[in-house]
Amino acid sequence: PFSAKTLTGKEIKVTADTTEQVVVVRFWADWCPFCEKEMREIETVYRELKGKGVTILAVNVGQDRDTVQHFIGRLGISYTALLDPESEIAKSYGVIGLPTTFFVDRQGLIHSKILGESNADVFRRALEPLL
Repeated sequence: PFSAKTLTGKEIKVTADTTEQVVVVRFWADWCPFCEKEMREIETVYRELKGKGVTILAVNVGQDRDTVQHFIGRLGISYTALLDPESEIAKSYGVIGLPTTFFVDRQGLIHSKILGESNADVFRRALEPLL
C-alpha cells in the first residue's frame, strides 16, 4: 500500500481507495524513450476496459507536477497520474528501470509485472485474467 497525490493535489491511498478494483501501477518518466508510445496504447485498453473495474495509476518517478501535467495533457491520458517526486514509491516497489508495470488483483495482491516496454496486446493479456 502507498499514498500519493494526483495532479490536482488529491491524495489517493492504494489499497484503501482501490478496494474491489483491479489496479495497474505503472512507473514512468517523460524522459523514458518507451513511455510515451506505451502510455498511448494503455489509454486505448483503459477506455475499453475501465467499466469492468480497472484503475490505472501512472506513477511518475522523480519529476515535478508541471512536467507531469504537460506530458499527460499532451498525450490526452485519462487514467490517473500520481506524483512520486522523491521516487519513494518506486523504491518501495523495487523499480530498477522504466517503464515498470504491476498488475494488482481485487484482493490487493500483485499478480504480475512487466519490466520494460509493452504494447496494447501484451498489456491486455496481463490485465484480462484479473477482470
